[in-house]
Amino acid sequence: MSKLNDKLSNLGQTTAARIGFGQAAPRERTPVMLIVGLTATPGAVTSESADSVDVVLLSPGANGEPATNRPEGVAMWGASLSSCTQEQLEALKEAGCDLVVVESDSAPGLVFRDDGMAKGYVLPPELSDHRMRAVDDLAVDVLLVRPGNESWPISVGGALDIQETVSAFSKHVFLQLNNLPPTSELELLRDMPISAIVVDLKKVDPGELAELKKAISTLEPRKQRHEHSALLPAGGGNSRPQSDPDDDDDDDDDWDDL
Repeated sequence: MSKLNDKLSNLGQTTAARIGFGQAAPRERTPVMLIVGLTATPGAVTSESADSVDVVLLSPGANGEPATNRPEGVAMWGASLSSCTQEQLEALKEAGCDLVVVESDSAPGLVFRDDGMAKGYVLPPELSDHRMRAVDDLAVDVLLVRPGNESWPISVGGALDIQETVSAFSKHVFLQLNNLPPTSELELLRDMPISAIVVDLKKVDPGELAELKKAISTLEPRKQRHEHSALLPAGGGNSRPQSDPDDDDDDDDDWDDL
């Protein structure tokens, strides 16, 4: 499992490392949402922006091929592509790439082979029901959604547009935004749930990005909805792990059934 998949599976959960003789270190909670920073140039990632994002995603080159140079000073990184060779995929893995995002259906199918890197797919704006089911069955971990011209604060209609997409799939949804959301909107995005916010590092103020990450770090995990489970259709909906802060300290955290 890639480091990114491991982090996604623990969104909102607390972990504690054992220190021998049954003692545990102070518990640390994985944020309920991640921040992904887009950039076209690995060398353009500053130390400030690297500290404010969880993942750096490199844009594809002019021919749609992935950048294979690891950005300096980042914990996790990925590469987008619409074209690649087997050698380039192997170079990405060798460089420690955590995520490969497919931008186009013309990309070679070998990108979805099991090589230890998390896989992402940019969701087209319109899909038939059959294609939606095929996408959900595809061997991808992340769907990247580009809603277009979002506006804040978000309207009920805007929230429903995003929720319609999130509810249609069982994958982790990364939401690419042109503008940083205000902190007042973060709980709404968490509850959908959005697993990551994707922003272009050239378009955002580094100070505001740092404030956004701080605000996300203070969010509580979304509440469990077991009391509503009788209203849900059998076997329907997606699920993503988000721990309840009132749960016991054992490892058997419940998962949401949306």
